[in-house]
Amino acid sequence: MRLSRALARLAQLVEQLLCKQKVVSSILTMGTINPNKPFFGIYSAIKTRCYNQNHPTYKWYGARGIRMHESWRHNYAEFQDWILANLGPRPEGLTLDRRDNDGHYEPGNLRWATKVEQSNNQRGRILERT
Repeated sequence: MRLSRALARLAQLVEQLLCKQKVVSSILTMGTINPNKPFFGIYSAIKTRCYNQNHPTYKWYGARGIRMHESWRHNYAEFQDWILANLGPRPEGLTLDRRDNDGHYEPGNLRWATKVEQSNNQRGRILERT
């Protein structure tokens, strides 16, 4: 019995390590500029926080029911095309933000925002203002 518990714990630790490596890899990828996929880092980060239950930020997104627009979830090109057509290229110093913090990553709920705008759009800040 002890051996099986030890093996199960070892498997759990290996899984956690692999998850941490993926997080580091995705963070590094977010800063990488690929002219063919300018929003791929953003896209990957959204999918990860909404659908990967092992990701540290899942509790604030996926666990709250926050999802990515279904057609975008499976099609990066459609996500990129919508961003470019509706929001334009990413302005210097701005990041993608959800207007409604409890809403999904979907058309009509995204904007380019400053860090201050994003900070003011957090759940705790919204509750304090009401």
